[in-house]
Amino acid sequence: MTTTKPQPPLLSGSYPLIGHLIEMAKDQPALLRRGQQEKGAPYMIKMGKTPCVVLQGPEHAKVFFQQTDKALRMDKAYQFLKAIFGNTSFLQSPESYHNQRPVQIAPFKRDKMLSYIPIIQEEVQRWLDGLGEEGEIQLVDEMRYLTQVVAAHAMMGKEFRNAMSQEFWDLFMDISNALDPYLPSNWPFPKFIRRDRAKKRMIEILEPIIKERQAHPEKYDDFLQELLMTKTKDGEQLTVHQAIDWVIGFMFAGHETTYGHGSWLMILLLQNPWYIEHIEKEMDELMPYGTQISIEHIVGLKHIQWAIDETERMKPVAPGLFRGVEEPLELDGYSIPAGSWVMLDTLGAHYSEKVYTEPEKFDPLRFGPERDEGKGRFKLTGFGGGIHTCTGKNFAHYEMKIIASLMLQQFTWELRTKDPHTVMGKGAAGPSQTTLAYKRKTLTKRTAPQATPAATGCPHMAAAQNA
Repeated sequence: MTTTKPQPPLLSGSYPLIGHLIEMAKDQPALLRRGQQEKGAPYMIKMGKTPCVVLQGPEHAKVFFQQTDKALRMDKAYQFLKAIFGNTSFLQSPESYHNQRPVQIAPFKRDKMLSYIPIIQEEVQRWLDGLGEEGEIQLVDEMRYLTQVVAAHAMMGKEFRNAMSQEFWDLFMDISNALDPYLPSNWPFPKFIRRDRAKKRMIEILEPIIKERQAHPEKYDDFLQELLMTKTKDGEQLTVHQAIDWVIGFMFAGHETTYGHGSWLMILLLQNPWYIEHIEKEMDELMPYGTQISIEHIVGLKHIQWAIDETERMKPVAPGLFRGVEEPLELDGYSIPAGSWVMLDTLGAHYSEKVYTEPEKFDPLRFGPERDEGKGRFKLTGFGGGIHTCTGKNFAHYEMKIIASLMLQQFTWELRTKDPHTVMGKGAAGPSQTTLAYKRKTLTKRTAPQATPAATGCPHMAAAQNA
């Protein structure tokens, strides 16, 4: 006799028709903490009428990512993004996604990644040179601007970056403000009307650029050209409108998540000056003021990398990841039915005492070789996991390393906002507005030591270059 397995237990507080949507929209982390305390994992919440099973921890994450494109589907859970990004990346069917995957990864291959490092340094240094000897900045606003110009320069080229007007980023804001997983994206709400107008105008801006590059490919060798010239597995190149959707998606992802992560990185460091001492000592030895940053420096900045990992753990820009259930799935003695959703509770897993020592404490050294608490797959999932790990993860890490290192190297910073908190946007989570005071340091340029052949040839560096 076949025994039907039960579904995971439903969390209390579900209302007819809307389920837990109000609580979810108001304070998602609080809802998930309550679920963990009441039910453990897995448990079920209701997204309107749709049941959503919440998973947590490395073992659940393993199932979540390994079943993606099998029993689980990304495109089913993120339909609301199609009005902005079209049928690109994970918004396609698994078959189309894998067909276009060569296009997605081409701009992030080794040679291209190396070419972005001087661009990032140029933009960060230009921004730092524009600051006075002392003053104040609104960190989130400045980080948003900085990641925008880096994305524009690295992805679209220097000419586009120099010609870019405020209109372009105003259009991006209209698009960003329309992200909403709860309302039908085709309803005539004002923010959706502004979104559609912004998308139309952005196409008008980008279309002649794409067509000119397609007509004269020999004139360009950058991120955008790699995107345009790379063929899918079926041997096709992107059409003009496909390319525009990819460009909008890449540029959106290139700053929307990075500015939040980078802002929290600086906040957490300034709240923990003991760790800044480790970073400054490492920079003084490896990358003194005036150094042209190279891949050797990027790989060598271990303490900043551990701080980036710790920021991802404590302040993930995606506190939860979703999938639609295409086929019934069994997990931990429960049955998860087709047509439901699953959600990976990233934030809750990152604070698990089973994985991390004193998880409420900012301690980047937990990722160092002596402890290596983050060792093993699916412990950190702020950038996704498996084949759907964020393609631009290394680009974001390079960018945050260069921003943080040059900020700390050239200025003394003071956190004037004493208690920044997380703001849950419709797209990504980030810190509330935060004021920093700064004072320029007196520095003398000197040359960084040359990397030794052994360091250049080490397997870890080779892995980073090939990422």
